[in-house]
Amino acid sequence: MKKLLVLVSLISFITTPNKAFSKAWAAVDTTILSFSDNSLNKRVTVISTGNKDLDIPISFNLEKLLTELGLDEEQTQSILSNIKNDKYQSDTLNVISPSGQKLQILGIASPHKFPREEEYTNEYESEDNWESESNEDKYSPESSPKFFPKSDFGFYFGLNNYKNSSSTAPSQLSKLRPWGSRYVAFSFRKNATISKSKNLDLALSYGPEFAIYNFMFENSNGLLNQNDQVSFETLEYDTKKSKLTVPYINLPILLSLGTKNKGFKLSLGGYMGYRIGSHTKTKDTDGNKEKIRDGFNLHRFNYGLTSEIGKKSGLSFFFRYDLRPLFESNQINAKKIQAYSFGIRL
Repeated sequence: MKKLLVLVSLISFITTPNKAFSKAWAAVDTTILSFSDNSLNKRVTVISTGNKDLDIPISFNLEKLLTELGLDEEQTQSILSNIKNDKYQSDTLNVISPSGQKLQILGIASPHKFPREEEYTNEYESEDNWESESNEDKYSPESSPKFFPKSDFGFYFGLNNYKNSSSTAPSQLSKLRPWGSRYVAFSFRKNATISKSKNLDLALSYGPEFAIYNFMFENSNGLLNQNDQVSFETLEYDTKKSKLTVPYINLPILLSLGTKNKGFKLSLGGYMGYRIGSHTKTKDTDGNKEKIRDGFNLHRFNYGLTSEIGKKSGLSFFFRYDLRPLFESNQINAKKIQAYSFGIRL
């Protein structure tokens, strides 16, 4: 809907015997006139809504304008009387003329103060008596900016651990150092907006990521692979570091909900992963290092559940849980060990 904004400001009135008129054609719905009325000692703003051909004289006052807009004598005098008696300061008076024009009249006590455009525009738009469209009705999903960008890059940093859901608990030798067992991932994500409204956006988020699981064992324990069976053992030498590292290429798929008024986002979904290697690494107390590359009877494919929560601009918190056990089902000492990770996403 187009709007024509006509702003006429007259600081003083010049009385002339011959009236010259200019034509203001309101081919659109809103005309705004602002002028000083010396007879009232007021600066007045009149907002007119309707398709009416207005004759705007070079020399005019509020009384002449109200008459031109179609108000009768009784309505006109009532309005002028209220303004003169200072009962009407910065409030808004709503009037509907016999011709159907919808009018808002703003009166300011001092003729030297001009109301800012946003003051009367916002009041005009929020007035219920006008029976105009509410701000919600005027909302256009197409014109609203999307909450989620088309793509983004994420860096994950957190901690790993695992649990055993079988009746046979893993050996004490399999325990991990909580702060040494770190999870790191780099994510390249696409966000496809499914729906959006004034306050909520729903998007499908997906894209590849490179993730690394690090499982740091306590004391001088380590993971060995002998006769197609893995076992957690105490090594023959003291270690400063002993860990199992498992990298994956993952594909997470999430439904992401964003709240525009709070800048809050929540994502829920799952992921599939492909193991691209694995190795153990030890460092003894003398500084000697050893790395053994092996499959360690780990599953090649992985899958699980994931969730993220946070702010649109800033970090998010994530949690991941592997539904598939870390090791293959024929393993006796590492049966049904399931990994999980948690931390922050930047």
